Amino acid sequence: MYPVDYEDDSAVVEFKLNVSALRDVQAGLAQLAQVLGERLGKSGYLVLVDSRLSEATVLEQLKRLVPALRHEVARNLHIVFASTVPEARRPLELPIGAWEELTQL
Repeated sequence: MYPVDYEDDSAVVEFKLNVSALRDVQAGLAQLAQVLGERLGKSGYLVLVDSRLSEATVLEQLKRLVPALRHEVARNLHIVFASTVPEARRPLELPIGAWEELTQL
């Protein structure tokens, strides 16, 4: 089984840093989809930190992948864009308690 970066009772999180190629996004989404298929009911978050790809490009890739996934998996798969540059940060919407653990990584 694929080891994820973070998991709790309701979510699975995979981090990808400085992504500059779509194949890295595709691999992250495929890995998360596999894990979510084994853990139905959990939400999966692919967190792209300091991605060099545009949001539009990444979201288009997600749209292409969704039809190939089981409905239970596709509806729980999410992409989050994050930045290490303070003024570019966006809030992460994770389950209660997850944020405290993620900030300690």
